[in-house]
Amino acid sequence: MAAMIEVLALVFLLAVSFYLGTYAHWAWRQNYRRGAVGILLVALIALALPVTVWAYHQYIR
Repeated sequence: MAAMIEVLALVFLLAVSFYLGTYAHWAWRQNYRRGAVGILLVALIALALPVTVWAYHQYIR
């Protein structure tokens, strides 16, 4: 059951990161370059941190 919750959390974070990525793409096309880069960084961090913690607990520990 705990594995299912972890997978659902990662899927949710993937969806949020995808949404933020599409928003960053729109902002870039509207010439909001600084905002687009900032949102893209937030999207990458929002996805990378939980994945690295999950991988650490899954494979290292």
